[in-house]
Amino acid sequence: MVETLFGKIKVDLIGAVINVNQYAKEKDLNRNHVNYGVAIADANVLRELGHKVEIACWEDDGYLKVPKITINEELLNL
Repeated sequence: MVETLFGKIKVDLIGAVINVNQYAKEKDLNRNHVNYGVAIADANVLRELGHKVEIACWEDDGYLKVPKITINEELLNL
């Protein structure tokens, strides 16, 4: 299988979002926010490559949580 830049960044974005939610669960504010920053950076790169990316994010007691992301109309519930 040939890996593409899109595929690699998409996997990194999904991993970062999973980490955001995990560190919110573990109440680790610094790692929660750092991983959200990684997710936003990955999303911005994908947008620069011409893809449509939406990240649904909300805050709960200072911790960021991402229940879903949409990449090119593909909904991923996390």
